[in-house]
Amino acid sequence: PGESATSIEYRVDAERTVGLLARTLARLHATELDAAESAAPLSAERLAARAVAALAAGAVRDEGRSAAYRHVTAERLVAILGDGARRADERRDRWVLTHGAPTLAHLWCERGSAVGLIGWTDPAVADPYRDLAVAARSVATDLTPALVPLLFEAYGERTPDPVRVDWYTLAAELLVPAGADPG
Repeated sequence: PGESATSIEYRVDAERTVGLLARTLARLHATELDAAESAAPLSAERLAARAVAALAAGAVRDEGRSAAYRHVTAERLVAILGDGARRADERRDRWVLTHGAPTLAHLWCERGSAVGLIGWTDPAVADPYRDLAVAARSVATDLTPALVPLLFEAYGERTPDPVRVDWYTLAAELLVPAGADPG
């Protein structure tokens, strides 16, 4: 039972919905990990290697990209991602369990409350910004960019790291389909 946070009930009160997504991510990221779970985390460098492989396989294309990145070729964006991976890893302060595509479409709700996230196709132990960037992209695209600061605030990240936000936003642009439709 329930429905996606992209349904009309949740779009009407967008601020509440953004809070539901942020608090759901905060609970997920607070999950304690044992040593076995965090043995092979998905670092920014490993994520950049995924982008290189996706580009080689033809899975990263120029068409369908958001307006912010449309003017740059896929090859150049993958190179930029690779160049910044080490810096993103250096700024990471913890490893958490990440969903990989925590969009509003994947946030499942019932009677005004978040039930959880669906679409667990790429979970990994990684920097929490892996999920925060995807969530911010979803909020900006599906609702309004004006609510992105509320996402970070409700999550508990009062001063988001701009380097990690930018790096993981680019990674999401290249590796997570826009909207990440759960259907």
